[in-house]
Amino acid sequence: MKMHVICVEPAPYTLDLLKNIYGETSITFLHSNSKAVWTSDSSIANAYYCDNNSWLQNLCHFIQIGLNNRFIISNGYTHWSFQLLYLMSFFKKMHIGIESDTPYSEKVGVKKIIKTLYLGSVFSNKAILGLSGGNGAHMDLFLKYGMDKHRIFLLPMMIDNLKYFRPEKRDSNKSFSFLCVGRLIPEKNIEMLLDAFKNKFMNSNTQLIIVGSGMCEDALKNRSDSAENIVFKGKLIGEELITCYHHADVLVLPSVSEKWGLVVNEALASRLAVLCSNAVGAASDLVIKPDAGWVFNTGNQDELERLLIHCVEHREEVEEKAKNGLAFMKNNWSYKNYQHSLDEIKNYVTTH
Repeated sequence: MKMHVICVEPAPYTLDLLKNIYGETSITFLHSNSKAVWTSDSSIANAYYCDNNSWLQNLCHFIQIGLNNRFIISNGYTHWSFQLLYLMSFFKKMHIGIESDTPYSEKVGVKKIIKTLYLGSVFSNKAILGLSGGNGAHMDLFLKYGMDKHRIFLLPMMIDNLKYFRPEKRDSNKSFSFLCVGRLIPEKNIEMLLDAFKNKFMNSNTQLIIVGSGMCEDALKNRSDSAENIVFKGKLIGEELITCYHHADVLVLPSVSEKWGLVVNEALASRLAVLCSNAVGAASDLVIKPDAGWVFNTGNQDELERLLIHCVEHREEVEEKAKNGLAFMKNNWSYKNYQHSLDEIKNYVTTH
């Protein structure tokens, strides 16, 4: 069965996934450069980059995709390429799988009406499959807008776990270290983490390491009051980033908005426990389900402070949760599991 994959951009986790799972499957990137600034090598065989070609060339390219493939995976459902292929599905037998990491959220007003009409029409079509990055609210996106349950499949949000594995137990005598990784933007709510940490650990040997850069960087550094145990590492890539994971104890992700949060995958594969807000999309699948950490109510600084203290005072529990997370990444959230899900989806396409 001929299959094509349409991706947004050559982000690092996307490139790893394509190379490890999709092999020689033909690929289209809507953008040739990744917003993930640490992408250093976006070259991949059998890839077509839309922004390197004219609008007419792209139109012909997507028409050929529709004509030549029985199954197409599309990252998202708003780009004109998806809408073109969706129209073609009325005239040619094909299935289009919408890959989404967006959890369901209730809309109001005009946005709700427009989204309900559009997605209701698209999701009710038997040629359309829902490929959910996680369970729960991620699958609810498809269910709530009218897709039959038997056309919804888990296609898990994935990283290359092997890059991060660190099987040995931490030294319980070393100083305790919290780690926060991500863009320094308002949605990450790092200012609340700084305030919580300063309230409880100022002038202690407990550390907060912050990795990343962004529009809030200067304001966050000022907010830290130059505390010696709050360290800003800036942007780190590759082995430098992995080393940071391997020297930390708990990843903290206090976001007020986070569709998924691949740093949770990275932390668990690095044998860290995770402390995150319930706005983080990965919380249900990767933190709560395997008992790999703690989830607090978004924006609740008092709850965050209590959990930070709990982590420092209960190191054995931290290690146990970190071990749970590592085992879950090895056995339940790996490329092997992704391939199994993909095989189920391809089998459905073949038989329908």
